Amino acid sequence: MQSALAGETWDFGGYVKNRLAHSHTVYPAGERYTEDFNRLRLELRGRPWPGVAIEVQYDNEIVLGSYLDTQQFQVQKNLPRPTYWDAQATYADTRDLYGEHLLHRAAVTWSGDNVDVRIGRQRIAWGTGRFFSALDRLNPFSPTSLERAERPGVDALLVEFRPGALSRASAVVAPQRAAGGSTRVLRWHANAGAADYSLMAGRFRGEEVAGADLATQVGSAGLRAELAAIRTAGRLHERALVGMDQAFAGGLTLGAEIYLDGTGAARSSDYDFAALFAGERQTVGRRYLGAYAGYEITPLLKLNVDLIFNLRDRSRYLAPSLTWSLRPNLEAVLGTQWFAGRAGSEYGAFKDLYFVQLQWYF
Repeated sequence: MQSALAGETWDFGGYVKNRLAHSHTVYPAGERYTEDFNRLRLELRGRPWPGVAIEVQYDNEIVLGSYLDTQQFQVQKNLPRPTYWDAQATYADTRDLYGEHLLHRAAVTWSGDNVDVRIGRQRIAWGTGRFFSALDRLNPFSPTSLERAERPGVDALLVEFRPGALSRASAVVAPQRAAGGSTRVLRWHANAGAADYSLMAGRFRGEEVAGADLATQVGSAGLRAELAAIRTAGRLHERALVGMDQAFAGGLTLGAEIYLDGTGAARSSDYDFAALFAGERQTVGRRYLGAYAGYEITPLLKLNVDLIFNLRDRSRYLAPSLTWSLRPNLEAVLGTQWFAGRAGSEYGAFKDLYFVQLQWYF
């Protein structure tokens, strides 16, 4: 949807999402629940002046169902936000309804001839991984999340200098309220032949990080790699990722990636589940395999399957889903998450989940 204000073009849109899920809690284990999650997102983008762009995304979320009565929800709703600015508020908190609203994105960008300066809550997408990332430290995500594409964003100042069509130098400053938790990082992105690569160095929330990523094409297959050296608490660790993607005729897409995390625990008895559930870590172990398959059954019906395997403790995560485009702007998803593993393993700690979702875009 477009409108003209003061001679400039503004884009307005968004979506309404409803997701009904059934599962059991992890903490304490075994509480059966149903969750009815609803989100209204309003998006506004415009250029009020030459060289200035504004993006605002406002979310209003309502949760219903027996999940509100669980101890797990009481812990979850009180977890601290990873953002710096307090741009969210709870307006309903009863046994029958929980409602909050927040700014998902709110940023202003000034663009010159070869420089962009953006300040506010934004998505800074670094790294190449689908399930894991050694470099995407500004917007960490859970590989088992039902909304893996939804990143909370980071409150930051981003300055980008473009000396060439395929090269970019970036500097990011992202403050945090906790002492020593701020982020200051430099990154260089460029192209060499058929490969895109990046080099990065800086301090992420108390950790010193230096790393690189690479994305290229070999025949019809896409290859991706990331490597990071991390110094935390006086010790040096490494994170690495190698991935490959292949699209076939007939609508089939396959991909896989291997992830190694030297900051993870070598033994399951040392797993930091508290940091995992708080969103401070992607994983708790050291070696992982991620794989996915997508198949277009018809132009309007698509099957997706995600698999994650902890190579050390042998626990597994499998998530098949069907996506049906009911109309050009209406999408239905039916899916499940299955977890397996022995007691004390990473994915053995989670519970199977089943959901149905409707999303209408406007």
